[in-house]
Amino acid sequence: MTTETESQFTPTFVTVKYGEGESCILNTQCKVILLMDALRTRCKAQLDAVIDVCGEDGSVKELPKNANKYACQILADRTTLIALSVEGELSASPKYTPLLAPKHMQVHYPTIVAQFEEKAAPKGSKGKSNAAARKKKVATKK
Repeated sequence: MTTETESQFTPTFVTVKYGEGESCILNTQCKVILLMDALRTRCKAQLDAVIDVCGEDGSVKELPKNANKYACQILADRTTLIALSVEGELSASPKYTPLLAPKHMQVHYPTIVAQFEEKAAPKGSKGKSNAAARKKKVATKK
């Protein structure tokens, strides 16, 4: 039986994927700002780079907005996350770029790639509708 004292000190961690298929385990019993600094170092990002993470379902965790909270309050224990670079204003619609190499993203997380591409497409862009139109055109030719 676990005592209350023992359960308070159970290590909590997340696995973060980045680079050429690399991953690191980070302790979440710290402030988010410290976790972001550790991740920035692991990813060899610039000191002033804004870093975030997303779950394997593509849900962005918005770490910069929660910098003074404890990471264990935001990140579920023992989950796998993907490191992200954030460009633009956090209050607006920032652009998220996965820090995991594109070839790994395409193989393991194609839905996340599509999700971020869709968000990055300028409003009024015909990227998605053009693809649908091409599929329709090919189907009618058959």
